[in-house]
Amino acid sequence: MRRELLAPREGWQQQMESLGFRYHSIDGVYWDESRCYCFGSEEVDRLESASAELHQRALDAARHVIEKERYREFGIPPDLVPSIERAIGSSGFRPIWCLRSSAASRRSSGATAQAFLCSDAWI
Repeated sequence: MRRELLAPREGWQQQMESLGFRYHSIDGVYWDESRCYCFGSEEVDRLESASAELHQRALDAARHVIEKERYREFGIPPDLVPSIERAIGSSGFRPIWCLRSSAASRRSSGATAQAFLCSDAWI
């Protein structure tokens, strides 16, 4: 991983707000566009794998709360329970997204993958 300094994009605050990301500057700078982190292909693969595992654990935890009806312990208001159960029942706890990109295809094409995170919150 390599840390680089950048010039922030012109109008980045408005771009973030147009996407619904309105808390970019709460209590100072939360989102900092003056730095980024570059990752190699193997580092990206490790991050994707860890993210997929974390996502699965979150799904398992949600499944447990619903199956054991532990809503109250987690501060879930009773009026939201039917909506939660309806939403989960329709998806069957299948992930709606997948972080795994084709690492094999990146390597076979000879491309070097790089990912960028532009926030000091990672430090």
